Amino acid sequence: MILFFFMLLSFSFSQQQLIDGVVAVVGNEVVLFSEVKEESDLIARERSVSLGSFSYEKIFQGVLDKNINNKVILNFAKKDSLLEVPYQEIKSLLDERIGYYVQQFGSESEFEKTVGLSVLEMKEKHWKTIEEELLVEKYKLKNFKDVVVTKHDVLSFYNEYKDSLPPSPALGSFSVFQKKIKPSKKNLLSFLDKTSFLRDSLSLGLLDFTEVALKRSIDPSVKLNSGVMESLRGELVPEYEKAAYLLEVGEVSSVVESRFGFHIIKLLDKKGEKIKTQHILLSLPVLDEDLGLSYSFLDSLQKSTTNDPGLFDSLAVAVGDGFSGVYNNAPIEDFPLFVGDFLKKGGDFSFSDIIKNDGFFNVVFKYSFSPSEQKNLENSWFEIEALAINKKRFDLFDLWISEKKENMYILVKDF
Repeated sequence: MILFFFMLLSFSFSQQQLIDGVVAVVGNEVVLFSEVKEESDLIARERSVSLGSFSYEKIFQGVLDKNINNKVILNFAKKDSLLEVPYQEIKSLLDERIGYYVQQFGSESEFEKTVGLSVLEMKEKHWKTIEEELLVEKYKLKNFKDVVVTKHDVLSFYNEYKDSLPPSPALGSFSVFQKKIKPSKKNLLSFLDKTSFLRDSLSLGLLDFTEVALKRSIDPSVKLNSGVMESLRGELVPEYEKAAYLLEVGEVSSVVESRFGFHIIKLLDKKGEKIKTQHILLSLPVLDEDLGLSYSFLDSLQKSTTNDPGLFDSLAVAVGDGFSGVYNNAPIEDFPLFVGDFLKKGGDFSFSDIIKNDGFFNVVFKYSFSPSEQKNLENSWFEIEALAINKKRFDLFDLWISEKKENMYILVKDF
């Protein structure tokens, strides 16, 4: 039997009472009020919904229903000894989920201010939740992966949902050669000498680390956190992490290069695998002579392959930087804007001009371009078939949950 008590008038009063309590019991599992409210608050913030409004309460009820359904599945998933969730899968999804909400809030500090916890504390708090979520998904996949549909099912699905199907992406067949704008050896050595001198001054205490970070670091979050970060092993880029874990508390590292630039790191605290560091991120300035060398290389390459796009393709694959390569009917939305702009405007079987973008010089060779179009059974049969399978799988699983609920103890407390 399922008991639902939705008392709107007492909602605000009950929140404080239940904030750390159990809001639902589902078989051998419990749903915590604090977990439901936290997720509801994040969704409300994302949708600009006021807390305490009727719209918020609808969000809360939806999150609660989802959690109850997941706990129903979890009762069965935990009994399947063949199901396991690797550490890396949990970490990847957790990083992705937290990263999404940090982006929605505009910055890590704003996110932490709103939820009242650091990013690291949020990850520790929700590790078990994400593990259970992945276990539920694996159980669903294992038991409902063999769903099939007939031609009639696909036609029925299309007729019902054709007006809501998103258009197919614009596609391009092209090759691109990227040349990273790299500093000359002379420029690099000069920069490293100056940066090492700065590091020595910081290490000796001649300069204040926070003042220098605020004044010179190119890390976009420095104005919010002064370059201070808390992290667990495995959460930082390898070069940074290797240097940071070798430091003693209060010690300043030598200059460390990563894909983000050049770091000077100070270890503020260390407790087991958890460290607190402060860093200054610097970038190597690009000089006119560096630009000239990279531009000249691509200009020469373009001229020598004007009548031989096959050679251009081969060189792009073999020695190009970045995402250099050959692409056939690739969604142009997956590439920087300059690629799509040329594919839309340039003629077939033609080269673009040399384009500077995000630290690279680029040349694109266009074979063909297909604009976006509305999906139909002729141009998107397999995709529509996959959507029909997912819909049928969802309906069957929803029916399965309903049947299991009939024979499972479920109690939802007043909230």
